[in-house]
Order: sequence, then structure tokens, then C-alpha cells
Amino acid sequence: MKRIAIVLACALLPIPALADGDLTDGREILKKADEAVKKIKLVEYRADYQGTAWVQQFVPAVTGTVVLGKQSKWEIPQFRCEIKLQKYGSEEVQELTAGCDGDVYFLIDPKTKTAHEDMDEAVLGTQSRDIQRALMREFSIPKPFGAILEPEEGDPPAIELKGTAKVGDQECYEVVIKPTGPQAPELHWFISKKDLLPRKIVRIYDREGEKGTTELAVHDLKVDPKLDRNPFKLVPPPGFKKTDEFAP
Repeated sequence: MKRIAIVLACALLPIPALADGDLTDGREILKKADEAVKKIKLVEYRADYQGTAWVQQFVPAVTGTVVLGKQSKWEIPQFRCEIKLQKYGSEEVQELTAGCDGDVYFLIDPKTKTAHEDMDEAVLGTQSRDIQRALMREFSIPKPFGAILEPEEGDPPAIELKGTAKVGDQECYEVVIKPTGPQAPELHWFISKKDLLPRKIVRIYDREGEKGTTELAVHDLKVDPKLDRNPFKLVPPPGFKKTDEFAP
């Protein structure tokens, strides 16, 4: 309840006004963000994902580091996550490392000292979806904001610039995408004024008039970092058993 109160209090804070020289059109900002992300091959960041209000009962809190590359020809993202995952109402914090090279998935579970690897995403176990909540997939797909700017079906959604807001140490434009259907969430994209790269996505869901959100923020974003080895390949830690059996 304390976290909910903090979130609601923050929502009541005034939105900072735009400064001279700032972009003023939400659609233009998303187009520039789309162009900026397309130029990137690889990102590394610290992820912070959580739900608020009633939504937090259905999603875990996820924190950790992520390396994310472009998706493969099979439209599967290359990623590596080293995360801590805590489900609502539980005191247990799971530490997991998971990844994919665009073809083969792996999960390293320090609790069981087992490294699972297989072409089937199900090898990640029942936590597969929750692990991947740390991924800001727009950094991986060919058209980062294409589904918003040029949807395959129907008219483009209404897009407006709400103002600016801080995400960590980044001053960001807050761009709002209105829902396109009764079940669709309202999206709030926070795009850095410095490099026009996304720093946070908030999805607002409405359940019979009661609002709740999921929020994914990226911090300490590194663009095209130089890495010592391929992060998307499984390297089992010493003493770990390697198996193609699916994680529980």
C-alpha cells in the first residue's frame, strides 16, 4: 500500500513545462526516437519493472541488468538478463540469468546449479514471461515505433506530448498514446531529450474505472558497448549441470 501511495502522489505532481528549443509534437518525437533506435546494434542497461495498484497482483517486481541486441531472422530477440524477480505477496527473491542468441534459449539457475538450454523458449520454465518483462523490445525490433506510427490495420492512434519528466538522471519528453480499443492500455513513452532514446514505458490499464499500471524503466543505458565475449551464448558456471530439460 505504501508503494501505491507513493505512485499516486507522484502522479499528482505538476508536469514540467517545455523549454525554449524543445520539440513540441509527440508524433515527431516518436519518429525521431524510431530513427535513433534503428541506428543501434546493441544496448546494455539496468532494468526496473513493476506493477502498481491492482495490476501488481499479476506481475512481479523485476530488477537487474540486460544486454539486448537486434532480433534474428526468426524474429527472436537476442538478449541476456541477470535479474532478481519477486512475486507479489512473496518474500522470496529469485536470482536468475537467462538469454537467447536469436535461436537457442538458456536459463542459469543458481539455486539448483543447473544450466538449461534448448531451441524451445519453454526451456526458460514458468518464469519465461516474467524474465522477459525486463526487455525493452523496441531496441530489438526493426521498426521500434512502427506499430504506433504506421499500424498495419486501422488509423494511427492519437498521440500527444504531455510535457517533460525525469527518469533517473535523464530529462525526458512524456509522449502519450491513447488507447485504440476497449482493452488496450494507454501508453506513456518517456524519450530522453539528450539522445531521443526511450528510457521508460508506462502502460495504464483501466478495470471498471480503477487505474493500474506496469512500468519498465531503463537506467545507465550504454549504446553499442564493447563486450569481452558474446553475451547471448550459454557459458555454464563452474560446477553447474548442463541439460536440455525445461526449467520448472
